[in-house]
Formats: sequence, C-alpha cells, structure tokens
Amino acid sequence: MRSPRTTLRRSAPISSASWAGGLAAIRRAVEISEVLAEGNLAAHAPDLAWGLHDLSGRLADTNDRSGGLAAIRRAVEVRESLAKLSRGYP
Repeated sequence: MRSPRTTLRRSAPISSASWAGGLAAIRRAVEISEVLAEGNLAAHAPDLAWGLHDLSGRLADTNDRSGGLAAIRRAVEVRESLAKLSRGYP
C-alpha cells in the first residue's frame, strides 16, 4: 500500500501571493512564540525553535538566504538556551 505522502500531487504552482501569505503567518507565529517564551522559556522554546526553523526554510525557498540564515541562527540560540536549562548541558 502506498504511503499517503507519495500520492499527494500539487494541482497548480504556488502563487507568490500564497508564499507571501504563508510567510506572514509563519512570522506571526514566531512573534507569538517569542512573547510566550519570554514568560516561560522551558514551555515555549521548543515551539519557537521549530517556528524559526520553518521560517528559515521558507525564506531560503524565496531566495532570502540572509533572512533564512538569521532565522536558523536564532533557532540555534533558542535551543542552546533551552539546553542550558537541562541538566547535562555544559
């Protein structure tokens, strides 16, 4: 039996308006996660890091390589901060 993932097909190219709307939504989600993480890093940092990781990929997809690099660097900072809260991280 085929995996559902292998049977999905795009019916039309994604428009630039769709990309812009998607980027705006990801950026908004990251902003919200930043605010939540300020209040409780341990609880919200994982979502923030994933959002930044996703944003990085989408920015790279739109040829904004410097924006993508900045987002992934911020994601690493967030994960390092979270790791420092855990025992066993230097």
